[in-house]
Amino acid sequence: MVANIVAMKWGTAFGALDVNRLYASVAGNLTREFRFVCLTDDDSGFCDGIEAYPIPEINIPPVPTHCTTWKKMTLFQNGIGGLKGACLFFDLDVVITGSLDDFFEYKAGEFCGIKEWVQPHRKVIARRPTEINASVFRFEANSMQHLLEEFNSNPEFVLKNFRHEQRYVSHLLADSVNYWPEEWVISFKRHCLPVFPMNLLRTPRLRSGAKVVAFHGSPKPLDAMRGYKDGPIHRKCLETPWIEEYWLNKQV
Repeated sequence: MVANIVAMKWGTAFGALDVNRLYASVAGNLTREFRFVCLTDDDSGFCDGIEAYPIPEINIPPVPTHCTTWKKMTLFQNGIGGLKGACLFFDLDVVITGSLDDFFEYKAGEFCGIKEWVQPHRKVIARRPTEINASVFRFEANSMQHLLEEFNSNPEFVLKNFRHEQRYVSHLLADSVNYWPEEWVISFKRHCLPVFPMNLLRTPRLRSGAKVVAFHGSPKPLDAMRGYKDGPIHRKCLETPWIEEYWLNKQV
């Protein structure tokens, strides 16, 4: 069966180049035939091979403080782009560093995602959250619309009680969430960036076995590649050349 890769782009935080680069990265790291579907409010500049569809409606109250990542809930609407079977979702701020084939073979037919990481300074005093990080996850098309319907039935309650859509999805799915092997998807901040003050002296390193690096929050891939000088001191980093190899050079 054809593999489905799904992404989303809205607003101005990311551009067509980010979508095109993700498409090229997938093409270079997936051996099976695939469709690449992007839900977006603007498909101008997309390269050939990317199928663009409008983002379905979601009942988010128009309050600026609400996290817009709740739009990810619309991925679960039935019938999007005629998708069938397994769908592997990627945020646009990931860097693919290895084969993606295993992501379609691991626990086939079940929902899989990243087990959310805990910040290094909290490892001693806090348990690792039992929830997903939604940078990379896999779901079966046309099987999860009930999650979107549940949200739309009472969005005010959900937004009041759940900080992010990933926490809400984890709550609704409860024990049916499966987690990728930990070495497959790593966090740049948690696993590549040396702990302060060594981040000011050592170049971030890519861990062996990593297939995807998630750049959630800051720095983003381009910032880290050039050397991140902004933000809090524990987030600063030296130039990171391997990002150029795996990410910047991915063109179509």
